[in-house]
Amino acid sequence: MTNEGQIHEVHPEDLTLYVLGALDGPELARVGKHVEKCASCGLEIQKINADLGAFAMAASPEAMPPSRAKDRLMREVARANGPTKKVGT
Repeated sequence: MTNEGQIHEVHPEDLTLYVLGALDGPELARVGKHVEKCASCGLEIQKINADLGAFAMAASPEAMPPSRAKDRLMREVARANGPTKKVGT
């Protein structure tokens, strides 16, 4: 990861372990402190969380997203498409 052109000591593997809760002690403190200040690592953590969420859904074919997720998606699709017109009116 880079922060404004500078190389730092937090590697992508560290971020993944941080998200998974697999770090402790000084490593947890080091990565946590860094993530608070580094926008690029913050974005990487968001990507890791999204990937893990997709992986979890794919790993369990019976798992269905909550109905509120579908409702929210459908509202966003409708909003993006603008007002709809009924055919024949």
